[in-house]
Amino acid sequence: MTLAALVSLWALHLAAVASPGPTFAVALRLAAVEGLRVSLVYAFGVGIGGALWALAALTGLGLLFQLLPSAMLAMKIGGGLFLIWIGLQGWRHARAPLPEVAAGAMPRSARSALRLALLTQASNPKTALFFGAVFAALVPAGTGWPVLGGLLAMVLANEFLWFALVGLVFSRGPVRQTYARAKTAIDRLFGGAMVALGLRLATQP
Repeated sequence: MTLAALVSLWALHLAAVASPGPTFAVALRLAAVEGLRVSLVYAFGVGIGGALWALAALTGLGLLFQLLPSAMLAMKIGGGLFLIWIGLQGWRHARAPLPEVAAGAMPRSARSALRLALLTQASNPKTALFFGAVFAALVPAGTGWPVLGGLLAMVLANEFLWFALVGLVFSRGPVRQTYARAKTAIDRLFGGAMVALGLRLATQP
């Protein structure tokens, strides 16, 4: 691959990462509710999930979806159900006060934050379609593994840095205080939006 092609692929992937979606919605709420340290673990998990999707795409994900449309359908249904579960949890705990985030504390365990990130990435068809239909198509056949390894590292870095930035911004004191004042309404809006997105995802053809 030429340098220009690599830069174009980097910019295209970064734009896809920064576009709103379930992963961003969860990152925003997690930062406001549980603080920066949890958000950084979540961001790292999102990066790992993105790199795994990229690896799957480079090893034949797009071809699998073409040969087995039922695989994409199953992923959409499973992803939709997971998003509905996230939304219902947000609605259920809407009235609960924000937990105190002391210095060095991590309300959610690192393992839990990492698992949430991986599940959110795994259930996001937007991510699967980007890597399966766009990313893989822009990588020339016969590209050597050193370059492919660099592409996977690029994906991980883009995803981690963007969601670490989201965590840094939305875990700050003033933003957190604003969120706390309107938590019930925001959480119910978040929960309703996630349930609607999950239903749409699980039922669309």
